Amino acid sequence: MRSLVLVVLFAFAFAGAASASVYDDFKKGQDAANCNKYAESIEIFTQVIDSKKLGGEWLAYAHYYRGQAYRRTKKYELAIADLIKAGELLPNFPGSYFEKALALHGQQDYKDAIAAFDKAIELKPGDADYYYSRCVTKSWANDTGGAQEDCRKAVDINDDYVQAWQLLGRTYEDQRNCAKAEEIYQKVLKMDPGNKSATEGLAYIRDLRDPKMEGPKCAK
Repeated sequence: MRSLVLVVLFAFAFAGAASASVYDDFKKGQDAANCNKYAESIEIFTQVIDSKKLGGEWLAYAHYYRGQAYRRTKKYELAIADLIKAGELLPNFPGSYFEKALALHGQQDYKDAIAAFDKAIELKPGDADYYYSRCVTKSWANDTGGAQEDCRKAVDINDDYVQAWQLLGRTYEDQRNCAKAEEIYQKVLKMDPGNKSATEGLAYIRDLRDPKMEGPKCAK
C-alpha cells in the first residue's frame, strides 16, 4: 500500500489539471484511511470525486480509496460500485479487483469473489496476499483442493506467511490427512509459538488418532 501512495503522490506532483486544494483533500483522505477514520475518509473522497476536478487514473484512485473505506466499514454494495468504477478507469490496476473480491467475499458471493481474485492475480501474480485471500474464499466455498493450491502458492512466495501456513494445515486437516496437517501445524508453532489454531488442530488430530474416540479417523 505504501508504494501505491507514493505513486499517487508522485503523479499528482505532475498533474497540472488538479488544483492544489484537490491534491490536499486527496492526501487528507489517504491520511484518514491510514488512521482507520473510514467515515472521514469516505466524506473527503466523496468531495474530491464530486468536485469533478480529477479525471482518468486520479479519479480511479479516488474511487479505489473510497471503495476500500466502504469495504472496511462493511458497506459492500457501495464498495463494489466504487471498485468497479476504479477498474473501468484504470483496468490494469490489480488493487481494485483485489478490494472488490474482498467486498464480494463479505457478501458471501464466493463465486464472483474468486473471479475477481483471478483477475487481480493475473495482473500481479507474485503477490502472496492475493493467493492467501483467494485461499480463504475457496475454503469458505468448500473448495478444499483449490484452497490448498492457493495457500501452497502463497507460502511458496513467502515462506514466513504464518496465516497461509495455518490455513494450509487446516485444508489437510479437513481432508483428514493427519500426517501432513500435523507437520504443518508443528511448523506454524515454531514460527508462532502458542498459535491457537495450530494448537487446536494438533489436539483434534490426536483425537482422530485415538482409537477410544468415536467419530471420523485419519485418512492418512
